[in-house]
Amino acid sequence: GEGGPVSEDDTKRFEKIQAILETIPGGQDALATMKKYRIGVTYKAGVGSFYDPETNTMVLDTAENPETSALTFVHEINHGKYHNEGLDPDATTVTRDEYIKARVEEEAEGAVLSIEAKMELEGTTVDVSKATFPQEQEYRQAYNDAIAAAKAKDPAASKEDLNKIGRAAGKKRVVKGFYDGEVVTSTKPPTPYPEFYGKDWDNQNGVVTK
Repeated sequence: GEGGPVSEDDTKRFEKIQAILETIPGGQDALATMKKYRIGVTYKAGVGSFYDPETNTMVLDTAENPETSALTFVHEINHGKYHNEGLDPDATTVTRDEYIKARVEEEAEGAVLSIEAKMELEGTTVDVSKATFPQEQEYRQAYNDAIAAAKAKDPAASKEDLNKIGRAAGKKRVVKGFYDGEVVTSTKPPTPYPEFYGKDWDNQNGVVTK
């Protein structure tokens, strides 16, 4: 298979998302990753959106509007990329702290990619105002502050360089938020990510926790 939509119905739904993604660099990257690793895309109702490494398939929730779904796709495809490139840590071979760090950073990176894609789409005719992401305000604040500081230092700095500086600062801030428990998991009960992945490591290593 070439990856992408699994059924005819999936194809119809995905067309709208693909059209949105094709208009921005972050979306084009995500689509290229899908093709490269032949990641399947299927829709289900009410289960939330997630990447399933067992089947190398992304499940998108039919409840999301196409704009939000496109941005969710950018986040979830990052998990697919990590899995296919062997970047996700093996809980049985790394320490608990290493596992937590790698997992939290992967999750934060997915969030960052969605925020950046949303900001790219704000420069187009696509309305993404309904899509919101954890740490989005914090990211934007850090992004804007870093760019303002860089401009003050070097008024001739290029737009590209400023964008890079802003993105680096934004990402750093989001990673911090994921570590500090400002963001919690969507699981029940909502749990700070380091705690969630710590328990995951414990389970995979047969450690009994209360």
